Amino acid sequence: MDEAVFIDRYERWMAHINRPAADLFSSADAPLIENEPFRGIVALGHEAVPFIMKRLLCDEEGHFLIHALAEITGRQFSDEEYEAAELLFGEPLGNQAIAAMWLGWWWKDQREADGMV
Repeated sequence: MDEAVFIDRYERWMAHINRPAADLFSSADAPLIENEPFRGIVALGHEAVPFIMKRLLCDEEGHFLIHALAEITGRQFSDEEYEAAELLFGEPLGNQAIAAMWLGWWWKDQREADGMV
């Protein structure tokens, strides 16, 4: 998949959640992820994961993509992983801290795939 496809869907999602009529003042993430533009990102599947990781690193609003990663990969962090993250980031863990967990997972996964671990 070309990165341009991901960027197009990401920008559509950003436009959707940043529109003036959006009811996003809740502390819940549901309004941000229960919509067609977000579903379009998830539909890209595993090929979108490297592009999502880039967004976690460089986009202030990208941390909401943790929900797409969970759906796409099926990965669930263990209680021990959450406890370790709480020691690093404090409690309760916010989306940015969980995004850092995903980046750690990605970095380790890529190193293992490259035979570096």
